[in-house]
Amino acid sequence: MELVNFLGLQLTIDEQDNNLFSITQHLSTMNQQLTMIKHTIDQHAVFATIDLNGRLTDANTRLVDISGYNKQELLSPDYQLFNKTFPPYQATDEIMNILNQNQIWHGEIGNRNKNGDTFILSATIMLNPIPKQKQYFFIGTDITSHYSRQQQLQLLTTALDSTADGVLIANKAGQVEWINPAYSKITGYSNQDIIGQHTRMFKSDKNHTQIYKNLWDTILAGKVWKGEIWNRHRSGHIYLTEQCITPMFNIHKQPQYFISILRDITDKHHLQQRLEQAHRMDSISTMTGGIAHNFNNKLAVIMGFTELAQEKCQQLNDAELSGYLQEIYQSGTKISKTINQLLSFSREKDTEHRPVQLLPEVLETIKILPEMLPSSIEITSDLENNLAAVFCDPAEIRQMILALASNARDAMNGMGILHIKLHQTNIKKTGCHACHADFAGNYIQLQVSDTGCGISPDKVDQVFLPFFTTKCMATHSGMGLSLLHGIMHKLNGHIMVNQNVPQGTIFQLYFPRGEMGALN
Repeated sequence: MELVNFLGLQLTIDEQDNNLFSITQHLSTMNQQLTMIKHTIDQHAVFATIDLNGRLTDANTRLVDISGYNKQELLSPDYQLFNKTFPPYQATDEIMNILNQNQIWHGEIGNRNKNGDTFILSATIMLNPIPKQKQYFFIGTDITSHYSRQQQLQLLTTALDSTADGVLIANKAGQVEWINPAYSKITGYSNQDIIGQHTRMFKSDKNHTQIYKNLWDTILAGKVWKGEIWNRHRSGHIYLTEQCITPMFNIHKQPQYFISILRDITDKHHLQQRLEQAHRMDSISTMTGGIAHNFNNKLAVIMGFTELAQEKCQQLNDAELSGYLQEIYQSGTKISKTINQLLSFSREKDTEHRPVQLLPEVLETIKILPEMLPSSIEITSDLENNLAAVFCDPAEIRQMILALASNARDAMNGMGILHIKLHQTNIKKTGCHACHADFAGNYIQLQVSDTGCGISPDKVDQVFLPFFTTKCMATHSGMGLSLLHGIMHKLNGHIMVNQNVPQGTIFQLYFPRGEMGALN
């Protein structure tokens, strides 16, 4: 007995019972099955035969449909199935070398159809198992649409990975499904830290709870939410973000995922605050200058008539009335000083500026400090020699040091250490606490520090306003630091305040060197 298997059809030939009719029936059935199989292959798969040189020797209708060429054109010597000029690049020689080693080749082949459009085939090429047939079988599947979608997905992924804005995808429960590298950079958390966690991990206490409620109510309703939220960085500091959260819907048109685009706008926020503060300071400066001029005019009349009245009293020998007038005149003199300080704040008081070495002026001022400070305050200094000159009025330098020393005396309640430092420094980009402008470069720094009660951070932006005083400096008129503001910015200089409540305050005055200090 001989047993033959072919395409699932078992054919038994009995040597003793050679029934020709039975064999014919089996062959007819097998032919029908082969026809059905061929039709199925032609509908869904590319099938072709290739000679040992890589030329097509036969092709089914599927390859004809995909390529746009008829069968005669496909089998001509001019047609090349393997074209290394189209991605994914495959050269005929490289494929044939693998096949000639009796190996099966798997891969993707790109080519153009007759209309010039690219098509991609996922193919397997193998040697014909019949020894006498010196050819290869080519079996392939058209993956052009899949390849195009894959390329688009790769392009989208590359774009999301390259954008500077953070991108996060979370499910309806708020669990993070995916983030791009920028999101990790902005938040400080790695991909492993975030994936699978709830978005509340970025929450800070600086936002009102109503913000989060409005956010979730909006996106769960299928709407886009836009706004600003303070987030907490992994390191613990708070930063301001601008976010746009868009819902992604399922087949039932219900929100299933949310995509959040995040941008760190902390620097932008701080810059805006500095600009607003600068505008306020300019407005106050303009208003102060107008008020000072008005007061000065009125005061000139008062002082003039007081002097005339004093002369009349001397003629009448009225000592009592003369004493009253003297009190008026002395009060007017004090008011005149305050007006000059207001004019300095508003930068309207004319002074003569010239190149000045700060060291001699600082040393002379230190000599007179013991006269205004109690002996319970220790005065120390660290002064650098051979510094570049700065453009200023020497009297204004002494005036600023005395104003800071007076503030320090009250801040220390008459007991502590007053330290004065003078040196050259190079400043990286930072913001001035008085005018709120950014500055950087080489400066001469005059630093006055104390061991007093310090200034709370929320008051630093207010201390340079006229008549503003802190609780520990209540005995002051509030013009000392506004005077610093007026003088320093007339010199194109800047002021920094380093507060360490309750361990003291450091005022740093930055003078531009040489020609940098020339007035605008």
